[in-house]
Amino acid sequence: MIKPDRATQSEQQTQFLVRKNAEILEMIATGQPTYSIYDEIALMYETRHPGMRCSLLELKGDTLKHGGAPSLPKEYCDAVNGLKIGPSVGSCGTSTYTGKRVLVENIETDSRWSEIKQVALPHGMRCCWSEPIKDSNGKVMGAFGMYYNHPALPNEDESNDLYSAARLAGIVMERDQREKALRQSEKKFRSLFENSNDGIILHDLAGNILETNTNAIKILGYDKDELNQWSVKRIHPESEKKISRQALEQTKNKGKFKFETKFIKKDGSIIDVAISSSIIDYSKSVVQGIFRDITKQKKYENELKKNQERYKSLSKMLRMMCDNVPDMIWAKDLDKRFIFVNKTICQNLLNAIDSKEPIGKTDLFFAERERADHPNDPTWHTFGELCQDSDSVTMEKGVTQQFDEFGNIKGKFLFLDVYKSPFLDETGKMIGTVGSARDVTRTKEIEKELNTLNEELEEIIKKRTSSLEDVNTALRVLLKGREEDKKQISENIYANFSSLILPLLKQLRNSLTIKTQEEILDILESAIKEMASPFSKKLADPIMALTPTEILVAGLVKDGKTNKEISQILNKSIRAVSSHRDKIRHKFGLKNKKINLRTYLLSLN
Repeated sequence: MIKPDRATQSEQQTQFLVRKNAEILEMIATGQPTYSIYDEIALMYETRHPGMRCSLLELKGDTLKHGGAPSLPKEYCDAVNGLKIGPSVGSCGTSTYTGKRVLVENIETDSRWSEIKQVALPHGMRCCWSEPIKDSNGKVMGAFGMYYNHPALPNEDESNDLYSAARLAGIVMERDQREKALRQSEKKFRSLFENSNDGIILHDLAGNILETNTNAIKILGYDKDELNQWSVKRIHPESEKKISRQALEQTKNKGKFKFETKFIKKDGSIIDVAISSSIIDYSKSVVQGIFRDITKQKKYENELKKNQERYKSLSKMLRMMCDNVPDMIWAKDLDKRFIFVNKTICQNLLNAIDSKEPIGKTDLFFAERERADHPNDPTWHTFGELCQDSDSVTMEKGVTQQFDEFGNIKGKFLFLDVYKSPFLDETGKMIGTVGSARDVTRTKEIEKELNTLNEELEEIIKKRTSSLEDVNTALRVLLKGREEDKKQISENIYANFSSLILPLLKQLRNSLTIKTQEEILDILESAIKEMASPFSKKLADPIMALTPTEILVAGLVKDGKTNKEISQILNKSIRAVSSHRDKIRHKFGLKNKKINLRTYLLSLN
């Protein structure tokens, strides 16, 4: 038998490699399963080198996974599947860890196989050469291993084939990873596309709709099949078609464009939309338009704009009000730094140039300035500290507090009536303090003057009260004497009437001889008795018990006068007249008896 020469063998091997590579590339191009291609690569080099067995492992994180090994026993493949890589983990585990070729001549004696040689030696594997499989960017994706049943190192052909096998496997593995990534990306895109809260429309550069997601259908109200047959121009109102054309041109030129426009819904209503348009596939000229219904947002924006304008006006008005009131007004943050002040506090307390200067500063800053202006007044700084302390109390208690603050301010001693309250945000959280103060120095001075005057007045009143008491005592003595005089006069009148007038009338009657004179005397006696009737009770002793005033009242009652009329005649109150009547009834023994006083008095004649 004639053996083929080396040249012929080399040519045949080259042709074999070319043919097998072509077959493998065709498998790659036609999208054959990756594990089938891995096996074909291994078999190609096993055929080229009789006795050689090959394996292909994929790197997943830090773990090796079985890829292809058509000639290796299943027990061995299962043992290395899931092997963690490291600096001394066999040939393949080490090469994927270091990213470099690893050549082990004798598995039994090489330290890199010390931990896993027990899974290789029983299957007749004595040497192992490993080349890391890398992608086009040099990233390690796995390892290609060659095994023999005897200790050996690769010759030139075997060394070149080890490199070639890893390169070819890298093409397959990178394509597979890219396809997996693409499928994952497509799956993710489809999930995002369908589950997006926004409406999404895919269309070509002419505006023809290619696809719409669920939310686009929901927002616009059209059927999916119906909408996918239209152009985007059809869902724009006539007034917006120019904007639509301009947006499409901008997207073509820049690759992406954001704009606002309007869409017509199926029910005929028009909505405002914000669109983000971008080209997602240049080869197919696919444009993605992501839109959102901003009709309510537009309404809110318009209302917000109006509110902002009103807020500006209100803020300006509040600033004017705060700047034109006599009270000092301010607000501070939690660090006790001013965040708002009115003009009054700047002018009267802080010695600041304008209302912007104090912002971000504390009371102590202005205390330092005032101290510099008044170097000979060591007590001034205590006012700034007093303000800081009252801020702390307000924040600690969390409710409005009133303070009396005082000190040497701008060269003079002032008293301030201060109110401080917690400054809360919309959630009720304390973010600082607000306060107001009024200069009550003049009020304090007036109070002091009034206190002095009150003390002087009390002393005067005390002295005059003592004098008035003495006068009252003297008057009471005089009045008592006058009443006694009145009583004495009444008694004298009655005594004179009894002892002088009546006896004379009696003597005169005894001396009369003419009947006419007697009649005249009877009339005169009757008239005199009538005149004396207020002082008498049948000219008997009970009259002596009545006071002159009671005698007058008794006479008027007898004449038929009412209490009101008597009070007017005697210039006394009705209550006093009523009191005199009660006393008269008591003295005549009529108390608690149903006897008319006038009737009784008339009966005394």
